[in-house]
Amino acid sequence: MNFKILILFLFFIELSFCKKFPIVVNTWDFTNATIKAFEVLNQKGKTVIDAVVEGCTICEEQQCDGSVGFGGSPNEEGETTLDAMVMDGKTMKVGAVGGLRYIKDAIAVARHVFQYTKHTLLVGDQATEFAVKMGFEKQNLSMTNINEFMDDWKNKSCQPNYWMNVLDSEHKCGPYEKNENIAGNEIKVTLVDNRNHDTIGMIAIDEDGNIAVGTSTNGLTYKLPGRVGDTPIVGSGGYADNKVGGAAATGDGDVMMRFSASFLAVELMRNGKTPQEAADLVIARIAEYFPDSIAAIVVLDKDGNYGSACQIFESFPISIYNSELDKVKIEETKCRQINEQITTTTGAAFRIYKFPIVVSTWDFTNSTIKAFEVLNQKGKTAIDAVVEGCAICEEQCEGSVGWGGSPNEEGETTLDAMVMDGKTMKVGAVGGLRFIKEAIAVARHVFQYTKHTLLVGDQATEFAVKMGFEKQNISMTNINEYMDDWKNKSCQPNNWINVHPDPSKNCGPYTKNENIADNEVKVNLIDEKNHDTIGIIAIDEDGNIAVGTSTNGMTYKIPGRVGDSPIPGSGGYADNKVGGAAATGDGDVMMRFSASFLAVELMRNGKTPQEAAELVIARIGEFYPESSAAIVVLDKDGNYGFACQFFSYFSISIYHPELDKVKIEETKCRQIGDPITTTTSAAFRIHFNSIILFFYYIFIRNDIIKGKELLIIKIE
Repeated sequence: MNFKILILFLFFIELSFCKKFPIVVNTWDFTNATIKAFEVLNQKGKTVIDAVVEGCTICEEQQCDGSVGFGGSPNEEGETTLDAMVMDGKTMKVGAVGGLRYIKDAIAVARHVFQYTKHTLLVGDQATEFAVKMGFEKQNLSMTNINEFMDDWKNKSCQPNYWMNVLDSEHKCGPYEKNENIAGNEIKVTLVDNRNHDTIGMIAIDEDGNIAVGTSTNGLTYKLPGRVGDTPIVGSGGYADNKVGGAAATGDGDVMMRFSASFLAVELMRNGKTPQEAADLVIARIAEYFPDSIAAIVVLDKDGNYGSACQIFESFPISIYNSELDKVKIEETKCRQINEQITTTTGAAFRIYKFPIVVSTWDFTNSTIKAFEVLNQKGKTAIDAVVEGCAICEEQCEGSVGWGGSPNEEGETTLDAMVMDGKTMKVGAVGGLRFIKEAIAVARHVFQYTKHTLLVGDQATEFAVKMGFEKQNISMTNINEYMDDWKNKSCQPNNWINVHPDPSKNCGPYTKNENIADNEVKVNLIDEKNHDTIGIIAIDEDGNIAVGTSTNGMTYKIPGRVGDSPIPGSGGYADNKVGGAAATGDGDVMMRFSASFLAVELMRNGKTPQEAAELVIARIGEFYPESSAAIVVLDKDGNYGFACQFFSYFSISIYHPELDKVKIEETKCRQIGDPITTTTSAAFRIHFNSIILFFYYIFIRNDIIKGKELLIIKIE
């Protein structure tokens, strides 16, 4: 009998957990957004995706604090642009827009990327073109008093601004000239108004335990045109996984995205940390490198427990609404301030014995050789090595890297590239770069001459021109013939879903099919060489690690699409204290798992490079077993590992002093139908409930029926 009482006791504990659902938690005291999302969660037929989209939409319409929606945070030319993202923790599907121009409804456009394409992120003017095709109206997003606002800034000598290592940017307005006599890795943090970085980041869980995250912002005031922050970057601005929980971040997005803050929080919970512990550890990780940068995060686990942490902001309020509350609740936490103690989260680096070393994706040996040569030149750095190595591939590697390959569905080639310094954690990247051949060099200029991390689209091109790069045609020489052949095959493959006419049989233009399941995902199984990226990891004689990536992306992509290559933590990642990683494959999928960041984090927690590589591929394979994916991982001691799926094979190129020439190693990849090692546990809340119900029916219900007693248990 005591056993039966215990079962009933545990059952009612489970009921108390259930009462927390549905739940909405979001950044800041944006309570109208919280209330709206909670209302949507309680409407029949609505989904958790609906909740975060409609909640964030309220904030866009009400221009929360001037930091969300139209009419706020102009760039240095006076224009407001928008970033937004939505992520489904059940399917891991993501839709996002970055640097969206002339469209007010950023989170709604992100929802359309989610719902009608196979992509993850569209950027810039071409994201605007996509929105117009989907029925959104172009309009002016700027402040009503924009001229007065910008005149005031110019009267203050354009302070603050986000240029660095140019002549006299701290004392006058531009245009600026490059200062060639600088240290490439110099970083100067601009401490501006606390409210200059606000983002609505919302996590919601419905009655069935499905989790979604939505984010929206107008970004950083006085940013360079084309700048995109962490908000639309999956794993940075927000992250969700039904098996673990969700997180949403706010702060200096150029810094936050270098640490995959939201992904890290969820990963910490996956490894046993509470939401509060996870939040604290994320802020501590950022503070190790950027103690003066504003940062905040809210974390929610799958059981409805939450936590938050912050630095430099005076305080960080969050808004909560769940079934236990009769109204929305605001909780506030004080933030760590400058000079306050920082908890170290990573061990110190120690000397490597295989100095210098270069490891790169694929058999792009000329790139590997070039990078190794640069590492052995006096005065050159690991950053120089990966940039010059990738530049060789942009010039030589046929098809998948550089100009003249992988046209989008309109026949245009665009480029993505990134460089990251594992000593300072600084990153420079470009996405959807148009009409400029030298993508990795432009990324280096973002790294060296701005305080930003990522510039995108036409405005990234404008930045490149200011920096002295030449605009030119970068499409295939036989592009008309190439595109005609594709159209003769009914435009197969393409990257549209849930549209009319049937995109699996017809070319566009397409119109929305409203009668679809929100989370439907169809993966294109196309040429395995359609996703090649050059990713180089280099370690110099002093143990400094750098990563460089470059690609022309996916063939037949929707214009404006950006993949994982230019996203720190996805296409590549470096940390002197741990190691580095570079990924290649279906970028729309890879970036949903912060693949390179995850590999480095696994090594931080004791895994070997080979174990880390295999676990990353296994994580991706759990959700997308038919997606091409590969990763190479290098630890700070010069040990490496690599793994892959769907490609027939994956090769890497290695060069270090113990070798007399570049070496190629190859591995076979997991194929469709091969077993997948599970890397994440199933949702405990659901299993616990099932176990209790099982024991209830076996040990208690029968006794109650036999005794002709009646027990009614209502599950909330």
